[in-house]
Amino acid sequence: MQLEQKETYLDLRSNPVLAERTSAHLAGIGFTEDRVVPWARTGSTDVGDVSYAAPTLHPEFAIADEGIGPHTHAFREAAVSSRGEQAMLQAAEVLARVGADVILDADVRRRVRDAFIAQPMHRTEWTGSGA
Repeated sequence: MQLEQKETYLDLRSNPVLAERTSAHLAGIGFTEDRVVPWARTGSTDVGDVSYAAPTLHPEFAIADEGIGPHTHAFREAAVSSRGEQAMLQAAEVLARVGADVILDADVRRRVRDAFIAQPMHRTEWTGSGA
């Protein structure tokens, strides 16, 4: 038997205009964001595939202290905590506001579309899901 390694999902093409609108709305509710390189803190996700078909944003929000990772008992407890619930509601509000921007503002829609079209089809830094 011979195995051939292939990418199982595409890299994430985060739309810069959606990210800009998210930043503005995060600031509007008093959040200071912690920007990361999109592929530096992600596990396996197929949202990268979606990002090649439509403008995409993949925000993360903290429900626990740094160092508590997903798929743990501590993360489960954080998810049902008041902190987790508050973070989820604030994240939902921010995403709803970004959606409203896209729906209600023709200039935002145009900029999102133009940014999507202008994005490279594959990042040179991407080494695939098997890296």
